[in-house]
Amino acid sequence: QGLVGTDPSSERAGDGFERGWIPPRSVCVPLSGAWQSFALMGTACSKDKTEKEKSVESLLDIDPVLEEALHTGRWALKSRFGERIDWGYWERNAEPPKVYDPPQLKPSHYTLGWINWYTRRSPVCRQCPCMCDNVHWCLYGTPDLLVGEVSDPDDWFKEMLTTGDHDQCPEFLKGIWWMKDNIAPEMLATMHDAEWVDQRFALKEQRHNWTRDAESFLGGCMGKGIYASEGTAARLEISPNRKWLHADQDQWFYIIGPEDKFKYPNGNAVETATGDMMRVSFEGGIYSDTPVTYQYLWRKVAYLDEKGHLVKTPAYKDLLEMVKAQPKNSYCCNLFNNTRDEEGFAHDLQVMNDRQVWQVAPPPKQQRMTTEDVEDPEIAARFA
Repeated sequence: QGLVGTDPSSERAGDGFERGWIPPRSVCVPLSGAWQSFALMGTACSKDKTEKEKSVESLLDIDPVLEEALHTGRWALKSRFGERIDWGYWERNAEPPKVYDPPQLKPSHYTLGWINWYTRRSPVCRQCPCMCDNVHWCLYGTPDLLVGEVSDPDDWFKEMLTTGDHDQCPEFLKGIWWMKDNIAPEMLATMHDAEWVDQRFALKEQRHNWTRDAESFLGGCMGKGIYASEGTAARLEISPNRKWLHADQDQWFYIIGPEDKFKYPNGNAVETATGDMMRVSFEGGIYSDTPVTYQYLWRKVAYLDEKGHLVKTPAYKDLLEMVKAQPKNSYCCNLFNNTRDEEGFAHDLQVMNDRQVWQVAPPPKQQRMTTEDVEDPEIAARFA
């Protein structure tokens, strides 16, 4: 509250659908980091100028009543922008960080970081020989979850890519995405199964086509409530220029193009592909010149070609390498971490688990939004 007004002198987006104004920074209060583990995705469009202009026009070609409906009820925006994202402001001022330096990979990010309670290979509640192979049933409390191994992905990757396919999902977001350097015990997700209203707006259920570690205590803590309940959808909105995607709580996704180059603090180049995305949160929420509080990459690891054949990308090889990797920073039966070795500390956080649990996405609830889908009766009465 208090972040949206009608100041006519404020900077306007000028694209015809923003209604809010940008608050002074003194009004903003840092948000909780509880949503930082979410993450969601994309391939950038490598088209010529004319095609880009046409894409922007199509993104903005939306009925005003429909656009209003997409900001109420379960579609309500969760952002410091207030009721609307001022895309004009954001596109003019926002810049992705050129140095890739995820703060969550540093010891200072953790309380009691010397105790290994947070890595994917943490021994906390980890399977031992006396436990059955279905330990994930106990951790997640949902016996109908599927289990897949990243090292043997063909069957379940293809199933994930062919269930719940929505015809309004933008082409550049289709595929399976790896959340590289995300410290949450989740690994892969898709976007084609989200509830897409058009090429810009969607609700993505985090319990469908979203994998979590099968034998991770933290994975069970995160996933138990998600898989067993509804209402876990994240609201997605794509910018008019198709360079940004916004998720709840000002989680930004920058869609990487062929012109984008990023470096690590040591000067080495960050390996990305056109269409990968950089997920980033800023301390100021809607101000990209404030410190980065969370950062990782969405890399496409697989997709279906025109004939329906599964294609694994070079990023899959990088993922498989981290699945096969072993922790090298921990000691005493993997119970403790050496927080003085920052490189080794980061390595252990990047080690992945092979076995993943996931839930199949159902067929889309709708292909187009209709009057019946509008929750606000006053808006529904005006719906075109």
